[in-house]
Amino acid sequence: MMFRDGEPAQVWQSGARQLWDEAESAYRWWVDKGKPGYDRFGLTVTAEGQSVWVDDPADSWTV
Repeated sequence: MMFRDGEPAQVWQSGARQLWDEAESAYRWWVDKGKPGYDRFGLTVTAEGQSVWVDDPADSWTV
């Protein structure tokens, strides 16, 4: 891991979930999507459930 100024940092993970790995994955996803702001996200709620999406409701995932 690197800090903004380029200095390396260590991260220790423990427990049932590897939260740092999840945070890095989420960050990469956000960057790959063009760093969307809140105005590009949407939420669809139906009797069957809820889904979220970025830019296009047809490309959604269940929450």
